[in-house]
Amino acid sequence: MIKPAQEKSIVALISGKSVNAAAKAANVDKSTLYRWMLDSEYNLEYTNARSQVYRDNTQSLMKGIDKATKTLTDIMANCDNDNTRLQAAKTLLDTATNVYQAVNQDTQMAALKAQIEQLEGGKNE
Repeated sequence: MIKPAQEKSIVALISGKSVNAAAKAANVDKSTLYRWMLDSEYNLEYTNARSQVYRDNTQSLMKGIDKATKTLTDIMANCDNDNTRLQAAKTLLDTATNVYQAVNQDTQMAALKAQIEQLEGGKNE
């Protein structure tokens, strides 16, 4: 379990503060924060907190995807300006490609993790 000062430093780092500012928020010297950053328990807490912030932000973004997609589709269908329609189509295609790549990477990562767990499980037998 991490200490309250360590938690304060993690909150500061996650919110985008510098190491100096995070150390100040935790009321410790930056060398102490650097030492904490080498600790596996601290790193686990930091990684978990950062992942949670990422998940929360992703969920917020997901709420706007349908509206953004409809807006781009409406622009492509109803705008008289060819350049504007082209830019909307390009944006939609680029975004779809990025989403596909992200999902594909997540799938590959999950498969690799499963293989690692299987291999590690075989070591203990």
